[in-house]
Amino acid sequence: MNIDPGKLNKSIEIYEREQGRDSDGYRNGDKKPVHRCRAMYSALSGTELIKAGADFGEVKVRFLIRHTKKPLSRKMTVVYAKKEFEIEYINTYGDGREYIELWCKRKTLEG
Repeated sequence: MNIDPGKLNKSIEIYEREQGRDSDGYRNGDKKPVHRCRAMYSALSGTELIKAGADFGEVKVRFLIRHTKKPLSRKMTVVYAKKEFEIEYINTYGDGREYIELWCKRKTLEG
């Protein structure tokens, strides 16, 4: 795959939720940073959302990052531009294991 490294121009952070408990014994959902990197960001267009039958109360995006040996899972979240995205799908991009695609969604309040 030929990816222009200059297109990896967005800063993202990947977090996992810690399963700890607070002083009262309630679960706290503190975020633990897993990976910080540069990514290529792209959002699905309205036409793509209609074809996919997606809910318009969600924003669907794709982040392309360089391959990492750090284990990533769908239980993690991506923070980009101070917005949190749920990871829906993780895919090794291309044959060379050089990049990873993170397909994500974020609930919106826009009508």
